Amino acid sequence: MSDRPFHAPWPQRAAYLLLLTLLAALAATTIFRAAFSQVEHTDFTVYRAAAQAVLDGSDLYAAHNARGWNYVYPPPLAVLMAPLARIPVAWGALLWFLLALLVSGRALQLAAALASDGGRRPERTLWLAFAVLPWWLSGIMRGQASELMVWLVVAAVCCELRGQPWRAGASLGGAILLKVFPATLLLWFAWRRQWRALAAVLLVLLLGGLLLPGLVRGWQHNLDDLREWSQLMAQPALLSNQARQDNPLFDQLLDARKPRNQSLQSLLLLWRTDGRGVQALLIASALAMLLAMALRARRMAAGDAPLLAGAAVCWMLLIPPISESHYFVAMLVPLAALAREFDAADAQRRRIARAGSGAFVALTLFSVSFQQFDGYRPLCWATLIVWASTLHLLASARKTPTRGRTQALHRDRSSGHPRLHAEFAHVPRPPHAVTAIHRFTGLRVRNSASR
Repeated sequence: MSDRPFHAPWPQRAAYLLLLTLLAALAATTIFRAAFSQVEHTDFTVYRAAAQAVLDGSDLYAAHNARGWNYVYPPPLAVLMAPLARIPVAWGALLWFLLALLVSGRALQLAAALASDGGRRPERTLWLAFAVLPWWLSGIMRGQASELMVWLVVAAVCCELRGQPWRAGASLGGAILLKVFPATLLLWFAWRRQWRALAAVLLVLLLGGLLLPGLVRGWQHNLDDLREWSQLMAQPALLSNQARQDNPLFDQLLDARKPRNQSLQSLLLLWRTDGRGVQALLIASALAMLLAMALRARRMAAGDAPLLAGAAVCWMLLIPPISESHYFVAMLVPLAALAREFDAADAQRRRIARAGSGAFVALTLFSVSFQQFDGYRPLCWATLIVWASTLHLLASARKTPTRGRTQALHRDRSSGHPRLHAEFAHVPRPPHAVTAIHRFTGLRVRNSASR
């Protein structure tokens, strides 16, 4: 049978056709919302307005679209979007959609490889895609930059687990330049003693946050932009929800009570309706979760590094004051870590992994079906369940390796910290093993390689 698409079985061709039809419809919807809708339900036009401000040399944070939404990101995104401000809105929205589609596919591919232990498991890919599909659709139809952020976060984690610290650090640095809250993963890199990755993060922040905007906008203008962004976004985000009500961006983004916000702070506000003490309770909760991860990590098995990474990503999504639903496509990492345990030899580990993943999907479907209950933060609850599942698996002893592969560890010469690598179980023993057996037993062992 030929491997060419047109000679594939008809169910496979029908699936390809259906997928292409759905993607075309999604592209048309996204472009219509950006270029032809009377009410611009998209963030792409906000980025485009900021890019036009870069070209005009005007105030970056006074830029807004026709709906009145202001630009709220650090300067680098606006600088990189400048080419799209020179072409018609519809063509720009199409290119932005194609870019989001490309990076989303790459993030899914990386997560699926993590879930399959480096192999190819199509059912794992479909499972991960289905688990985050509603939040991916929400982000891509609104022209959000979250797809870029998710791709960079997933790449940072996967490259670190693969032993590629420079790529991991560069990816995390890019994610921080888009949305600052991925900086919380710096603690995970520091715990893993990935100093080269941290150096790469610093290098990317200097090049992307200072050098690039400075060359385009001018050094003083870039410093003024950073100062204005800090006053409008960074500093108010650290305050309580009640203290930032006078901020001009409160209704657009900073109100933690908005239904789209699924952060831990928004969940705590359900019990503290007046907002008093929520900030202190949030800090205490974040530190308690961090301490629990550190204690569990000290007892984890050698092959459980992906579970710790998944817990760190859950923590990254929960502790910011604002964590909108489309950010949770980054749950690809913890869901992939749980999917690795679906084939574990220990039945209890399989049950925990499947229960945590199933609870996330169930609460996702509930949130999509009954949006009137978004105020009860079902996505926040789902993420907490996944986080607890990963921690429980970290504490339990692994009896035998996962099926099909063994987990081998090697130590990085610079840090001495073990890193996870998947190797086939049939790797031959090194030649010195024959000599070691001979010396230990005194028996003459014939080496098959010398026959």
